[in-house]
Amino acid sequence: MMFRISLACVLMSYALLPTGMVRNSWGQTVEPADTQAPFNFEEASRNVPKPREIYSYVKRDMVPMDLKIISDEIVPSDTDPSKQLRKITAHFNSLELEGRLWGHPCVILMPADNTISELTHQYRDGRNFYRAKIESDAKVQFVRTWYVYAHNPEWRGLMWFEWIMNKRGDYYETSVPGAKADACMIEVADTAMGFPGYVTSLPMKLNDAPIKDREARKAGWLGPQPEG
Repeated sequence: MMFRISLACVLMSYALLPTGMVRNSWGQTVEPADTQAPFNFEEASRNVPKPREIYSYVKRDMVPMDLKIISDEIVPSDTDPSKQLRKITAHFNSLELEGRLWGHPCVILMPADNTISELTHQYRDGRNFYRAKIESDAKVQFVRTWYVYAHNPEWRGLMWFEWIMNKRGDYYETSVPGAKADACMIEVADTAMGFPGYVTSLPMKLNDAPIKDREARKAGWLGPQPEG
């Protein structure tokens, strides 16, 4: 009975309101929502902290990503088995809270109309020799190798360099003068169905030196520096 009386009172109070007015959940008389001014996202975002401003709060919980590639394979599409997809399964870490490490599995799917295989590297006579097999149903525009020199055990502040590769049969090859590189990968730029795109191999480490885990909380802000 109490519920029915309360509901009736509410309905009566709305009936006695001026035309075009309603009451909100606090009993305040307001205009209907559809007549109010639209939400101003620009104004609301003015006081939202920027990434460099919140970094000092989150860095204490950050840990090295420790990205691990678990598998890299060609599989049929679930929705269209006639098409092939490249499936990369990986795992990475994000945070450590209350002594617990937060790890995340992930899966990356991409068209498999362009595959890079048999990537090899040799160093002799002061030159780096790169070779890879490219299989593609798309029109290959160019292939190039990317290589890098690591000057510290944490592999921080890396600068990657590029070098065009030349087609020889089913393979693309090139040689680059200089010191032995520490890692490399292959990039293929192509055009498929009229759309330009590119695909890369996974980076390949070329030395036996151990890699020291990077402590994200000690890295400091690596994004754009404040103006002024």
